[in-house]
Amino acid sequence: MARSQLYLYTIVVLLLILFYFVSNLDLLDKEFQFYSDTYPQYGEIYKLLYGNDIFENILNLYGSTLIPFTVYYNCSYNIIQVPNYFNSTHVIVVDNVYNVLPSYASNNFVVFKIIDNYSISSSSTGYCIFNGYEVYNPYFNNQFEGTGNLPYYVVFYPQSIFTINDNYLNNLYNLEENVIFQYLNNYKCIAGEIKSLSVQKILNGISVNFLNISNAQLNNNIISVNITNNDICPIDLNKIYYDNYNIPSFGNNFNTSSNSYLIYPGQQIVGYYQYNNDDLYFCLESLGNEICTPINNLSIQYYVPITLYNSQPIPTPEPFQQDIAICNGTINIGNNFAYVNNIILFNQINSNGQNVMFFNPNNGQLFYSWYEGQLVNGNTYCDVWWVNIPNGIPANGNFVIYMAIGSYNTNYYSQYYTYVGAPIQVLGTSQYDNGNYVFNYYQNFGNLSSLPPNWAYVCGNQYSVSFSTNYTIIPPTTSMGL
Repeated sequence: MARSQLYLYTIVVLLLILFYFVSNLDLLDKEFQFYSDTYPQYGEIYKLLYGNDIFENILNLYGSTLIPFTVYYNCSYNIIQVPNYFNSTHVIVVDNVYNVLPSYASNNFVVFKIIDNYSISSSSTGYCIFNGYEVYNPYFNNQFEGTGNLPYYVVFYPQSIFTINDNYLNNLYNLEENVIFQYLNNYKCIAGEIKSLSVQKILNGISVNFLNISNAQLNNNIISVNITNNDICPIDLNKIYYDNYNIPSFGNNFNTSSNSYLIYPGQQIVGYYQYNNDDLYFCLESLGNEICTPINNLSIQYYVPITLYNSQPIPTPEPFQQDIAICNGTINIGNNFAYVNNIILFNQINSNGQNVMFFNPNNGQLFYSWYEGQLVNGNTYCDVWWVNIPNGIPANGNFVIYMAIGSYNTNYYSQYYTYVGAPIQVLGTSQYDNGNYVFNYYQNFGNLSSLPPNWAYVCGNQYSVSFSTNYTIIPPTTSMGL
Protein backbone atom coordinates (compact mmCIF):
# COMPACT_ATOMS: atom_id res chain seq x y z
CA MET A 1 0.00 0.00 0.00
CA ALA A 2 2.80 2.42 0.91
CA ARG A 3 4.55 1.74 -2.41
CA SER A 4 1.30 2.40 -4.35
CA GLN A 5 0.79 5.67 -2.51
CA LEU A 6 4.37 6.68 -3.30
CA TYR A 7 3.86 5.93 -7.01
CA LEU A 8 0.62 7.96 -7.00
CA TYR A 9 2.33 10.84 -5.25
CA THR A 10 5.20 10.76 -7.79
CA ILE A 11 2.75 10.83 -10.73
CA VAL A 12 0.85 13.79 -9.26
CA VAL A 13 4.06 15.76 -8.68
CA LEU A 14 5.30 15.07 -12.20
CA LEU A 15 1.97 16.12 -13.72
CA LEU A 16 2.01 19.36 -11.73
CA ILE A 17 5.51 20.05 -13.01
CA LEU A 18 4.32 19.39 -16.55
CA PHE A 19 1.46 21.87 -16.20
CA TYR A 20 3.95 24.46 -14.99
CA PHE A 21 6.16 23.88 -18.03
CA VAL A 22 3.22 24.31 -20.39
CA SER A 23 2.97 27.94 -19.23
CA ASN A 24 6.54 28.55 -20.37
CA LEU A 25 6.26 27.61 -24.02
CA ASP A 26 9.42 29.43 -25.06
CA LEU A 27 11.30 26.43 -23.60
CA LEU A 28 9.07 23.98 -25.45
CA ASP A 29 11.67 22.21 -27.56
CA LYS A 30 14.08 21.45 -24.72
CA GLU A 31 11.38 20.48 -22.26
CA PHE A 32 9.56 18.35 -24.82
CA GLN A 33 12.73 16.49 -25.74
CA PHE A 34 13.62 15.95 -22.09
CA TYR A 35 10.26 14.48 -21.14
CA SER A 36 10.00 12.41 -24.31
CA ASP A 37 13.44 10.88 -23.72
CA THR A 38 13.39 10.53 -19.92
CA TYR A 39 9.72 9.83 -19.16
CA PRO A 40 8.13 8.62 -22.42
CA GLN A 41 4.65 8.29 -20.97
CA TYR A 42 4.71 11.71 -19.38
CA GLY A 43 6.18 13.12 -22.55
CA GLU A 44 3.04 11.98 -24.33
CA ILE A 45 0.90 13.80 -21.76
CA TYR A 46 3.02 16.88 -22.32
CA LYS A 47 2.38 16.67 -26.06
CA LEU A 48 -1.33 16.37 -25.36
CA LEU A 49 -1.33 19.50 -23.21
CA TYR A 50 0.64 21.48 -25.79
CA GLY A 51 -1.53 20.19 -28.61
CA ASN A 52 -4.57 21.15 -26.56
CA ASP A 53 -3.67 24.83 -26.82
CA ILE A 54 -2.88 24.79 -30.54
CA PHE A 55 -5.78 22.59 -31.61
CA GLU A 56 -8.24 24.63 -29.57
CA ASN A 57 -7.02 27.83 -31.19
CA ILE A 58 -7.27 26.29 -34.67
CA LEU A 59 -10.76 24.95 -34.03
CA ASN A 60 -12.00 28.36 -32.94
CA LEU A 61 -10.99 29.69 -36.36
CA TYR A 62 -13.08 27.11 -38.23
CA GLY A 63 -14.34 28.52 -41.55
CA SER A 64 -11.64 31.21 -41.65
CA THR A 65 -9.02 31.95 -44.31
CA LEU A 66 -5.51 32.74 -43.08
CA ILE A 67 -2.48 34.35 -44.69
CA PRO A 68 0.86 34.29 -42.83
CA PHE A 69 2.79 37.53 -42.55
CA THR A 70 5.88 38.97 -40.87
CA VAL A 71 6.15 42.46 -39.36
CA TYR A 72 9.39 44.32 -38.70
CA TYR A 73 8.72 47.11 -36.21
CA ASN A 74 10.11 49.43 -33.54
CA CYS A 75 10.32 47.41 -30.30
CA SER A 76 8.81 50.28 -28.30
CA TYR A 77 5.50 49.88 -30.16
CA ASN A 78 2.78 47.54 -28.94
CA ILE A 79 -0.08 48.63 -31.24
CA ILE A 80 0.79 48.07 -34.90
CA GLN A 81 -1.01 49.03 -38.11
CA VAL A 82 -0.50 46.81 -41.18
CA PRO A 83 -2.11 46.65 -44.65
CA ASN A 84 -5.36 44.68 -44.86
CA TYR A 85 -4.66 41.84 -47.29
CA PHE A 86 -8.34 40.87 -47.51
CA ASN A 87 -9.69 44.46 -47.91
CA SER A 88 -12.50 43.67 -45.47
CA THR A 89 -13.56 44.77 -42.01
CA HIS A 90 -14.11 41.10 -41.08
CA VAL A 91 -10.43 40.53 -40.29
CA ILE A 92 -8.47 39.82 -37.10
CA VAL A 93 -4.84 38.93 -36.30
CA VAL A 94 -3.51 35.80 -34.58
CA ASP A 95 0.02 34.89 -33.58
CA ASN A 96 1.94 31.94 -34.97
CA VAL A 97 0.17 29.41 -32.72
CA TYR A 98 -3.23 30.91 -33.52
CA ASN A 99 -3.83 32.88 -30.31
CA VAL A 100 -6.31 35.66 -31.10
CA LEU A 101 -4.80 39.12 -30.55
CA PRO A 102 -6.73 42.33 -29.81
CA SER A 103 -7.39 43.65 -33.32
CA TYR A 104 -9.80 45.64 -35.45
CA ALA A 105 -9.96 46.39 -39.15
CA SER A 106 -10.90 48.96 -41.75
CA ASN A 107 -11.02 48.02 -45.43
CA ASN A 108 -7.49 49.33 -45.94
CA PHE A 109 -5.59 48.31 -42.83
CA VAL A 110 -5.67 46.19 -39.67
CA VAL A 111 -4.59 47.38 -36.22
CA PHE A 112 -3.54 44.83 -33.60
CA LYS A 113 -1.97 44.79 -30.16
CA ILE A 114 1.22 42.80 -29.81
CA ILE A 115 1.28 40.55 -26.77
CA ASP A 116 4.84 39.71 -25.76
CA ASN A 117 5.13 35.99 -26.40
CA TYR A 118 7.23 33.60 -28.42
CA SER A 119 5.79 34.89 -31.72
CA ILE A 120 8.20 37.81 -31.31
CA SER A 121 11.94 37.84 -31.84
CA SER A 122 14.46 40.67 -31.63
CA SER A 123 17.02 41.60 -34.21
CA SER A 124 20.61 42.58 -33.53
CA THR A 125 19.86 45.79 -35.44
CA GLY A 126 17.39 46.90 -32.74
CA TYR A 127 14.01 46.16 -34.33
CA CYS A 128 11.53 43.43 -33.42
CA ILE A 129 9.98 40.77 -35.65
CA PHE A 130 6.43 39.44 -35.30
CA ASN A 131 5.16 36.35 -37.11
CA GLY A 132 1.45 35.66 -37.31
CA TYR A 133 -1.60 35.51 -39.56
CA GLU A 134 -4.27 37.86 -40.85
CA VAL A 135 -7.57 35.95 -40.58
CA TYR A 136 -10.72 36.59 -42.63
CA ASN A 137 -14.12 35.27 -41.62
CA PRO A 138 -17.43 36.86 -42.71
CA TYR A 139 -18.78 36.27 -39.18
CA PHE A 140 -16.11 38.43 -37.54
CA ASN A 141 -17.69 41.73 -36.52
CA ASN A 142 -15.47 43.95 -34.41
CA GLN A 143 -15.75 47.66 -33.63
CA PHE A 144 -13.06 49.78 -35.30
CA GLU A 145 -11.22 51.84 -32.68
CA GLY A 146 -8.58 53.93 -34.47
CA THR A 147 -5.11 53.69 -35.98
CA GLY A 148 -1.81 52.22 -34.78
CA ASN A 149 1.93 52.68 -35.22
CA LEU A 150 3.40 52.00 -38.65
CA PRO A 151 6.06 49.27 -38.80
CA TYR A 152 9.26 49.41 -40.83
CA TYR A 153 7.85 46.94 -43.34
CA VAL A 154 5.47 43.99 -43.67
CA VAL A 155 5.84 40.78 -45.72
CA PHE A 156 2.80 38.69 -46.73
CA TYR A 157 3.12 35.09 -48.00
CA PRO A 158 0.21 34.59 -50.45
CA GLN A 159 1.60 31.25 -51.62
CA SER A 160 0.86 29.88 -48.13
CA ILE A 161 -2.74 31.09 -47.75
CA PHE A 162 -5.13 28.39 -46.46
CA THR A 163 -8.65 27.83 -45.10
CA ILE A 164 -9.51 25.97 -41.90
CA ASN A 165 -12.28 23.60 -43.01
CA ASP A 166 -13.25 19.93 -42.54
CA ASN A 167 -10.51 18.71 -44.87
CA TYR A 168 -7.87 20.77 -43.06
CA LEU A 169 -9.00 19.54 -39.64
CA ASN A 170 -9.15 15.91 -40.69
CA ASN A 171 -5.51 16.10 -41.70
CA LEU A 172 -4.60 17.38 -38.22
CA TYR A 173 -6.14 14.62 -36.13
CA ASN A 174 -2.87 12.77 -35.47
CA LEU A 175 -0.19 14.57 -33.45
CA GLU A 176 3.12 12.79 -32.85
CA GLU A 177 1.85 9.23 -33.44
CA ASN A 178 0.04 8.19 -30.24
CA VAL A 179 -1.73 11.50 -29.56
CA ILE A 180 -5.09 11.34 -31.34
CA PHE A 181 -7.47 14.30 -31.71
CA GLN A 182 -11.07 13.69 -32.66
CA TYR A 183 -13.73 16.27 -33.41
CA LEU A 184 -17.03 16.12 -31.57
CA ASN A 185 -20.43 17.74 -32.00
CA ASN A 186 -20.07 18.74 -35.64
CA TYR A 187 -16.62 20.30 -35.25
CA LYS A 188 -17.65 22.50 -32.32
CA CYS A 189 -15.60 20.61 -29.72
CA ILE A 190 -12.52 18.43 -29.93
CA ALA A 191 -11.04 15.80 -27.63
CA GLY A 192 -7.45 14.67 -27.41
CA GLU A 193 -6.50 11.14 -26.36
CA ILE A 194 -3.25 9.25 -25.79
CA LYS A 195 -3.98 5.70 -26.87
CA SER A 196 -1.34 4.04 -24.73
CA LEU A 197 -2.51 5.79 -21.52
CA SER A 198 -6.22 6.24 -22.26
CA VAL A 199 -5.96 9.88 -21.17
CA GLN A 200 -8.58 12.13 -22.76
CA LYS A 201 -9.05 15.88 -22.51
CA ILE A 202 -11.95 17.88 -23.92
CA LEU A 203 -10.84 21.20 -25.39
CA ASN A 204 -12.87 24.23 -24.36
CA GLY A 205 -14.32 26.80 -26.74
CA ILE A 206 -13.86 30.57 -26.48
CA SER A 207 -16.67 31.86 -28.72
CA VAL A 208 -18.97 34.52 -27.25
CA ASN A 209 -21.60 33.63 -29.88
CA PHE A 210 -22.87 30.85 -27.60
CA LEU A 211 -22.95 32.97 -24.44
CA ASN A 212 -25.84 35.00 -23.06
CA ILE A 213 -25.09 37.82 -20.60
CA SER A 214 -27.65 39.76 -18.57
CA ASN A 215 -28.39 41.66 -15.36
CA ALA A 216 -25.06 43.47 -15.04
CA GLN A 217 -24.82 45.35 -11.74
CA LEU A 218 -22.06 47.58 -10.32
CA ASN A 219 -21.24 47.44 -6.60
CA ASN A 220 -18.01 48.58 -4.92
CA ASN A 221 -16.32 48.84 -8.32
CA ILE A 222 -17.11 45.18 -9.16
CA ILE A 223 -19.48 44.24 -11.98
CA SER A 224 -21.60 41.15 -11.36
CA VAL A 225 -23.23 39.68 -14.45
CA ASN A 226 -25.21 36.52 -15.28
CA ILE A 227 -23.44 34.42 -17.92
CA THR A 228 -25.11 31.39 -19.55
CA ASN A 229 -23.51 28.86 -21.89
CA ASN A 230 -26.00 27.90 -24.62
CA ASP A 231 -23.49 25.72 -26.47
CA ILE A 232 -22.90 21.97 -26.34
CA CYS A 233 -19.23 22.48 -25.49
CA PRO A 234 -17.53 23.95 -22.39
CA ILE A 235 -16.42 27.59 -22.80
CA ASP A 236 -13.26 29.04 -21.25
CA LEU A 237 -13.90 32.56 -19.89
CA ASN A 238 -10.24 32.96 -19.10
CA LYS A 239 -9.51 33.36 -22.83
CA ILE A 240 -12.32 35.81 -23.63
CA TYR A 241 -11.56 39.51 -23.73
CA TYR A 242 -13.32 41.93 -21.38
CA ASP A 243 -13.40 45.73 -21.39
CA ASN A 244 -11.77 46.90 -24.59
CA TYR A 245 -9.70 43.79 -25.30
CA ASN A 246 -8.19 43.02 -21.92
CA ILE A 247 -7.82 39.37 -20.99
CA PRO A 248 -9.05 38.94 -17.42
CA SER A 249 -6.94 37.11 -14.87
CA PHE A 250 -8.98 34.56 -12.97
CA GLY A 251 -8.78 35.10 -9.22
CA ASN A 252 -7.29 38.57 -9.69
CA ASN A 253 -9.65 40.94 -11.54
CA PHE A 254 -12.11 38.20 -12.49
CA ASN A 255 -13.97 35.46 -10.62
CA THR A 256 -17.21 33.47 -10.82
CA SER A 257 -19.85 32.09 -8.47
CA SER A 258 -18.70 28.57 -9.43
CA ASN A 259 -15.08 29.46 -8.62
CA SER A 260 -14.09 28.24 -12.09
CA TYR A 261 -13.36 29.98 -15.38
CA LEU A 262 -15.13 27.16 -17.28
CA ILE A 263 -18.85 27.30 -18.08
CA TYR A 264 -20.27 23.91 -19.01
CA PRO A 265 -23.08 23.37 -21.54
CA GLY A 266 -26.37 24.74 -20.21
CA GLN A 267 -24.72 26.15 -17.07
CA GLN A 268 -25.42 29.66 -15.73
CA ILE A 269 -22.95 31.36 -13.41
CA VAL A 270 -22.39 34.87 -12.06
CA GLY A 271 -19.18 36.50 -13.25
CA TYR A 272 -17.41 39.16 -11.19
CA TYR A 273 -15.21 41.61 -13.09
CA GLN A 274 -13.19 44.64 -12.00
CA TYR A 275 -14.83 47.84 -13.33
CA ASN A 276 -12.47 50.18 -15.14
CA ASN A 277 -14.68 53.30 -15.35
CA ASP A 278 -14.47 53.63 -19.12
CA ASP A 279 -17.80 52.27 -20.38
CA LEU A 280 -21.47 51.98 -19.45
CA TYR A 281 -22.03 48.45 -20.75
CA PHE A 282 -20.51 45.13 -19.81
CA CYS A 283 -19.05 43.48 -22.95
CA LEU A 284 -17.24 40.24 -23.76
CA GLU A 285 -15.26 39.92 -26.99
CA SER A 286 -13.62 37.05 -28.87
CA LEU A 287 -12.83 36.01 -32.43
CA GLY A 288 -13.87 39.41 -33.77
CA ASN A 289 -17.32 39.29 -32.16
CA GLU A 290 -18.75 41.18 -29.21
CA ILE A 291 -21.77 40.79 -26.90
CA CYS A 292 -22.86 43.55 -24.54
CA THR A 293 -25.45 44.32 -21.88
CA PRO A 294 -26.04 47.66 -20.09
CA ILE A 295 -24.86 48.04 -16.50
CA ASN A 296 -28.27 48.48 -14.89
CA ASN A 297 -27.65 50.45 -11.71
CA LEU A 298 -25.44 53.32 -12.90
CA SER A 299 -26.40 56.80 -11.70
CA ILE A 300 -27.99 57.85 -15.01
CA GLN A 301 -31.46 59.39 -15.30
CA TYR A 302 -31.66 60.18 -19.02
CA TYR A 303 -30.21 58.67 -22.18
CA VAL A 304 -30.41 61.14 -25.08
CA PRO A 305 -29.57 59.98 -28.66
CA ILE A 306 -27.79 62.58 -30.79
CA THR A 307 -27.27 62.03 -34.53
CA LEU A 308 -24.22 63.65 -36.15
CA TYR A 309 -24.48 64.21 -39.91
CA ASN A 310 -21.65 64.60 -42.40
CA SER A 311 -23.11 66.24 -45.51
CA GLN A 312 -19.73 66.50 -47.23
CA PRO A 313 -18.66 64.18 -50.09
CA ILE A 314 -15.54 63.22 -48.10
CA PRO A 315 -15.21 61.52 -44.69
CA THR A 316 -14.35 63.52 -41.60
CA PRO A 317 -10.86 63.24 -40.12
CA GLU A 318 -10.12 60.46 -37.64
CA PRO A 319 -10.42 61.56 -34.91
CA PHE A 320 -12.38 64.78 -35.05
CA GLN A 321 -13.92 67.05 -32.42
CA GLN A 322 -17.64 67.85 -32.52
CA ASP A 323 -19.25 70.64 -30.51
CA ILE A 324 -22.56 69.70 -28.87
CA ALA A 325 -24.68 72.27 -27.07
CA ILE A 326 -27.91 72.07 -25.09
CA CYS A 327 -29.75 75.41 -25.05
CA ASN A 328 -32.83 76.85 -23.35
CA GLY A 329 -33.90 78.70 -26.50
CA THR A 330 -32.95 79.46 -30.10
CA ILE A 331 -29.78 81.25 -31.13
CA ASN A 332 -28.45 82.57 -34.40
CA ILE A 333 -24.67 82.49 -34.54
CA GLY A 334 -24.09 80.57 -37.78
CA ASN A 335 -24.44 77.08 -39.21
CA ASN A 336 -21.21 75.78 -37.67
CA PHE A 337 -22.63 75.75 -34.13
CA ALA A 338 -24.54 72.52 -33.42
CA TYR A 339 -27.10 72.79 -30.66
CA VAL A 340 -30.32 71.30 -29.31
CA ASN A 341 -33.10 73.66 -28.18
CA ASN A 342 -34.65 71.87 -25.21
CA ILE A 343 -35.29 73.82 -22.01
CA ILE A 344 -36.39 70.70 -20.08
CA LEU A 345 -33.10 68.96 -20.88
CA PHE A 346 -31.14 72.15 -20.19
CA ASN A 347 -32.63 72.38 -16.68
CA GLN A 348 -31.40 68.86 -15.82
CA ILE A 349 -27.74 69.81 -16.38
CA ASN A 350 -25.54 71.05 -13.56
CA SER A 351 -24.14 74.54 -14.11
CA ASN A 352 -20.58 73.14 -14.37
CA GLY A 353 -21.54 70.22 -16.62
CA GLN A 354 -20.50 67.59 -14.08
CA ASN A 355 -23.49 65.26 -14.58
CA VAL A 356 -23.12 64.72 -18.35
CA MET A 357 -21.07 62.23 -20.37
CA PHE A 358 -21.18 60.81 -23.92
CA PHE A 359 -20.86 57.20 -25.09
CA ASN A 360 -21.10 54.81 -28.03
CA PRO A 361 -24.54 53.11 -27.91
CA ASN A 362 -23.15 49.97 -29.62
CA ASN A 363 -20.81 48.94 -26.81
CA GLY A 364 -21.16 51.56 -24.05
CA GLN A 365 -17.60 52.85 -24.58
CA LEU A 366 -17.25 56.41 -23.27
CA PHE A 367 -16.12 59.18 -25.60
CA TYR A 368 -13.70 61.78 -24.31
CA SER A 369 -15.65 64.99 -23.72
CA TRP A 370 -14.58 68.47 -22.52
CA TYR A 371 -17.13 70.89 -21.08
CA GLU A 372 -16.28 74.36 -22.38
CA GLY A 373 -18.83 76.15 -20.18
CA GLN A 374 -21.92 78.23 -20.89
CA LEU A 375 -22.42 80.36 -23.99
CA VAL A 376 -24.70 83.35 -23.44
CA ASN A 377 -26.49 84.77 -26.49
CA GLY A 378 -28.91 87.46 -25.43
CA ASN A 379 -31.39 85.76 -23.13
CA THR A 380 -30.44 82.29 -24.31
CA TYR A 381 -27.98 80.07 -22.42
CA CYS A 382 -26.21 77.02 -23.88
CA ASP A 383 -24.10 74.35 -22.19
CA VAL A 384 -21.30 73.53 -24.65
CA TRP A 385 -19.19 70.36 -24.90
CA TRP A 386 -16.52 69.18 -27.31
CA VAL A 387 -16.60 65.43 -27.96
CA ASN A 388 -13.79 63.40 -29.51
CA ILE A 389 -15.22 61.08 -32.20
CA PRO A 390 -12.33 58.62 -32.74
CA ASN A 391 -13.41 56.98 -36.00
CA GLY A 392 -14.95 59.91 -37.85
CA ILE A 393 -18.07 59.84 -40.02
CA PRO A 394 -18.19 58.51 -43.61
CA ALA A 395 -18.89 60.81 -46.56
CA ASN A 396 -22.59 61.74 -46.69
CA GLY A 397 -23.10 59.54 -43.62
CA ASN A 398 -24.21 59.88 -40.04
CA PHE A 399 -23.30 58.53 -36.64
CA VAL A 400 -25.38 58.25 -33.46
CA ILE A 401 -23.89 58.93 -30.03
CA TYR A 402 -25.66 59.04 -26.68
CA MET A 403 -25.62 61.71 -23.99
CA ALA A 404 -26.01 60.31 -20.46
CA ILE A 405 -27.39 62.69 -17.83
CA GLY A 406 -27.24 61.85 -14.14
CA SER A 407 -29.01 63.49 -11.23
CA TYR A 408 -28.22 67.18 -10.78
CA ASN A 409 -25.58 66.61 -8.07
CA THR A 410 -23.92 63.56 -9.69
CA ASN A 411 -20.23 64.25 -10.28
CA TYR A 412 -18.92 62.35 -13.29
CA TYR A 413 -15.68 64.32 -13.19
CA SER A 414 -14.58 62.45 -10.07
CA GLN A 415 -15.98 59.11 -11.30
CA TYR A 416 -14.98 59.05 -14.99
CA TYR A 417 -12.04 61.40 -15.45
CA THR A 418 -10.18 61.25 -17.92
CA TYR A 419 -13.19 60.58 -20.15
CA VAL A 420 -15.11 63.51 -18.65
CA GLY A 421 -13.51 66.86 -17.86
CA ALA A 422 -13.55 70.67 -17.85
CA PRO A 423 -10.95 73.47 -17.70
CA ILE A 424 -10.03 75.76 -14.81
CA GLN A 425 -12.27 78.50 -16.20
CA VAL A 426 -15.26 76.30 -15.33
CA LEU A 427 -14.16 74.45 -12.20
CA GLY A 428 -11.65 76.84 -10.65
CA THR A 429 -9.08 74.04 -10.74
CA SER A 430 -7.14 72.13 -13.40
CA GLN A 431 -7.67 68.82 -11.61
CA TYR A 432 -10.19 67.53 -14.17
CA ASP A 433 -8.94 69.26 -17.29
CA ASN A 434 -8.84 66.50 -19.91
CA GLY A 435 -8.44 68.69 -23.00
CA ASN A 436 -5.35 66.77 -24.11
CA TYR A 437 -7.54 63.66 -24.50
CA VAL A 438 -10.15 65.49 -26.57
CA PHE A 439 -8.19 67.79 -28.88
CA ASN A 440 -5.31 66.99 -31.21
CA TYR A 441 -3.28 69.88 -29.79
CA TYR A 442 -3.94 71.13 -26.27
CA GLN A 443 -1.85 72.44 -23.42
CA ASN A 444 -2.83 72.87 -19.79
CA PHE A 445 -0.57 75.48 -18.22
CA GLY A 446 -1.18 74.41 -14.62
CA ASN A 447 1.26 72.48 -12.43
CA LEU A 448 4.29 73.39 -14.56
CA SER A 449 7.80 74.29 -13.47
CA SER A 450 8.98 75.20 -16.97
CA LEU A 451 7.52 75.63 -20.42
CA PRO A 452 6.18 72.33 -21.79
CA PRO A 453 7.80 70.49 -24.73
CA ASN A 454 7.52 72.21 -28.13
CA TRP A 455 7.13 75.64 -26.48
CA ALA A 456 9.97 78.16 -26.50
CA TYR A 457 10.66 81.73 -25.39
CA VAL A 458 10.75 84.08 -28.36
CA CYS A 459 10.90 87.45 -26.63
CA GLY A 460 11.10 89.14 -23.26
CA ASN A 461 12.81 87.94 -20.11
CA GLN A 462 12.14 84.25 -19.59
CA TYR A 463 13.02 84.58 -15.89
CA SER A 464 9.93 86.75 -15.37
CA VAL A 465 7.64 83.83 -16.15
CA SER A 466 5.95 82.40 -13.05
CA PHE A 467 4.32 79.01 -12.60
CA SER A 468 1.56 78.00 -10.20
CA THR A 469 -0.85 75.14 -9.55
CA ASN A 470 -3.51 76.28 -11.99
CA TYR A 471 -1.82 78.57 -14.51
CA THR A 472 1.39 80.11 -15.92
CA ILE A 473 1.93 83.87 -16.06
CA ILE A 474 3.94 85.17 -19.00
CA PRO A 475 4.32 88.97 -18.57
CA PRO A 476 3.89 91.20 -21.63
CA THR A 477 6.95 92.64 -23.22
CA THR A 478 7.22 96.33 -24.08
CA SER A 479 9.12 95.72 -27.28
CA MET A 480 9.53 92.81 -29.64
CA GLY A 481 12.50 94.37 -31.38
CA LEU A 482 10.61 95.02 -34.61
